[in-house]
Amino acid sequence: MSKNTQYFIDRVSKKELEPLLLTYHYLKDESKSYKSGFNYGLFKYNEWECPLRISSPVACCIFTGFPVPEIAVGAFGLQRHEQEGLYELSRLCVHPDIQKTEYNITSWFVSRCIKRFRKDANVRCILSYADANHHTGVIYRACNFTYYGLTDPKKDFYYADGTKALKNISLPVYEDKITALIGPSGCGKSTFLRCFNRMHDLYPGNRYDGQILLYPDNTNVLAKGVDPIEVRMRISMVFQKPNPFPKSIYENVAYGLRVRGEKSKTLVDEKVEEALKGASLWNEVKDRLHDLAFNLSGGQQQRLCIARALATDPEIMLFDEPTSALDPIATVNIEELMSTLKDKLSILVVTHNMQQAARISDYTAYMYLGEMIEFDATDKIFTNPSKKETEDYITGKFG
Repeated sequence: MSKNTQYFIDRVSKKELEPLLLTYHYLKDESKSYKSGFNYGLFKYNEWECPLRISSPVACCIFTGFPVPEIAVGAFGLQRHEQEGLYELSRLCVHPDIQKTEYNITSWFVSRCIKRFRKDANVRCILSYADANHHTGVIYRACNFTYYGLTDPKKDFYYADGTKALKNISLPVYEDKITALIGPSGCGKSTFLRCFNRMHDLYPGNRYDGQILLYPDNTNVLAKGVDPIEVRMRISMVFQKPNPFPKSIYENVAYGLRVRGEKSKTLVDEKVEEALKGASLWNEVKDRLHDLAFNLSGGQQQRLCIARALATDPEIMLFDEPTSALDPIATVNIEELMSTLKDKLSILVVTHNMQQAARISDYTAYMYLGEMIEFDATDKIFTNPSKKETEDYITGKFG
């Protein structure tokens, strides 16, 4: 953020926020759907400095009481008398001109609003927010406030303790398309995602019911006779935080090929270059392939992880909130890369950022409490969902 720009946060009325929400919020008619709450706006100290030449707020942050306190109480293990102080950061809108001119203004604004909110209300915890550019936990910790995400509830899938995490889920993943999984924290999105490449096998006692069929060979990847390592070659995964190995850039990308038993240096060299080009990283690292991967920036490390996943020529790539730990510029790079990759493979992505799901996905599935509530084309999900539960989540009334 520019050092010469002086902002301040102040409480504003719903009437003051309506023009901003109606014009710039991604749902446009958001002012009609939110309940009264604690509304905050972003102003300039000196109006003449403002590039927008307006006196109304250039951003808003709206905190509301949680619509179903009993669910929150159960999720946090609180007593009923502790319901007071549960809030949701349910609306966020930042004027696009401000986002363009001020670096990382969104996270700065949210953190300042949270700090101000704590002073103005008896806040025990803030549950979530649906339409920001950053993961809630990152911002909350940055402003010294503990983030309480809903606890993970437990195809059918059972954790080792017998908890049933996923209930009768059926979902097609279309070839060369991006499918997004959305839903509140703890609804089972990541649990479901990790079934596809059998990550749950790494923890004794977990078990699956049902099957995941991989076409065209009709292979059930959950079958006992199928090698999980080979499944992970065909179905690669990129995690929430970049997780490069403590090796060189070259060895990170070559790792999957070496696990597969590839010994030809010429072939490995070709695959490493091809994967790095596919991840839009080659030009940035081609002269330092033997440098330690940890020397790369966060966004570069995430693209390196994508290159590592691409090296084994997967048919499907799984992304678990791949941009939640990245800055806005790196986020744009990853989103553009995903849109390019879908020409070569199928993509299944978990995201809490609904604008992101609307921007990049062809299909969207809404999950809640381990169940698949609705699946359809993304345009339909965001403009005319079939289920009221989906509409409530999309419009921010819940979640």
